[in-house]
Amino acid sequence: MKQWYLDQQKDVPVWPEEHMEAEFPEPSLFSDLPGWKVDQFGNESIRFHSWLIQREVHRNFVRIAGRLARWSPWLMEPLIRRADAEPYYRQIFVLSPADQA
Repeated sequence: MKQWYLDQQKDVPVWPEEHMEAEFPEPSLFSDLPGWKVDQFGNESIRFHSWLIQREVHRNFVRIAGRLARWSPWLMEPLIRRADAEPYYRQIFVLSPADQA
């Protein structure tokens, strides 16, 4: 991703560097948490994420997408949900108290 910004002669945001420096947590990080239930699910396909990042450098895209999200969330939600496909860009872990039965 960083190379794409450089190839486009755009300023590289801070986040790609942070992503490369920090290790991704493995599911095993959450495997031994007594009293907690862990749910894991994927979010946002890599392909969609790459496409979106490339569009976000264009002000008109950001402006139009922002307005659509504010004025027509009912339209945007199904479109965004279609972007939840494998391979995933991120994994989300949800921790909740385990049942005390």
